[in-house]
Amino acid sequence: METKISILKDLIEISRSLQSELIRIEASTLSKEHLSSAAARVIVLLHDSGALSVPYIGRAVGTSRQNIQMVANRLLKAGVVMTESNPHHKRSSRILLTERGSQLHQLIVSRQNKLLRAMAEKVSDEDLHGAIRCLRTLRDQLKSPADQKRIQPSRPGSRNQPGPGGVPPKPVPREESPPTTEDEEMPLSLL
Repeated sequence: METKISILKDLIEISRSLQSELIRIEASTLSKEHLSSAAARVIVLLHDSGALSVPYIGRAVGTSRQNIQMVANRLLKAGVVMTESNPHHKRSSRILLTERGSQLHQLIVSRQNKLLRAMAEKVSDEDLHGAIRCLRTLRDQLKSPADQKRIQPSRPGSRNQPGPGGVPPKPVPREESPPTTEDEEMPLSLL
């Protein structure tokens, strides 16, 4: 079992390193256009999905709404995106690509494809498919609530284990925060 744990640690470290290198390469290739890798991800997502709200984009790329809001504001100022009303939420505009945004999308995809073609030459199809299966399995385990409980180590006094003497711990009261909707955000036009 220790060998598998060691291999998993190596896999995670290599995945992090690969992600860092890809971000670095992407940033250097997009620096002439003054785009960050986060902006490039937003542009690609908007091209593929059409108009989206900032909270939706945040969930899709796995980052905070506030971070995406800052990226969207920069893209709006640069004329890469524009806003439209959101029929599902009065206060949350949707953003979509302008013609300039579509041109940048073509440039981003062209550069990504050039890099991916060069990388693909050095790896077999079988290895790529095996890596995808492995990474998806690991990702799905972390995303599934049932598996998260199974993976989390039990500690005495935690919800999984009784405290001293077999007595479950008392719940700690939490401060109540005002209710908010998941899509609540400041409209782009006000920022």
